[in-house]
Amino acid sequence: MGVVTVTLGALRGRCDMNRREGLRSKSNENWQAARDCEDRLQFNAATSRYYYSLYEAARFWLDKEGTLQFDVSIRDDLHVTIANIIGTQIAENGRKFREVLNELKELRVVADYRVESVDEDEMRKVTEDAVEVRAFFLA
Repeated sequence: MGVVTVTLGALRGRCDMNRREGLRSKSNENWQAARDCEDRLQFNAATSRYYYSLYEAARFWLDKEGTLQFDVSIRDDLHVTIANIIGTQIAENGRKFREVLNELKELRVVADYRVESVDEDEMRKVTEDAVEVRAFFLA
């Protein structure tokens, strides 16, 4: 039997790829869950899932670009950091992408933490914009 040699760089590349594919998978799963909730007129749940789908897509893009690499985040300020990096790192449309992410986050806070519910029309408007943003991040 021959000896297989794997460089540390190759292992890191494989781990990076696995991490990114995990983020893409989570984004896809959350997007589908959001669509399902929206079809059932569950706009609070849909909003929360749309936000996390976009958040995971943004993490995917930042990781792919080498701008921000991490495995697990539970700190809320990381959400702000990601939005700020997106606003400054993407030359064309960066500001718009950050605004869409922040608008969806604000709606998610309403959906998850406030007594009132998310406005259906407002959610649909923001998620229409989110389609373009998510496609860019996951390309």
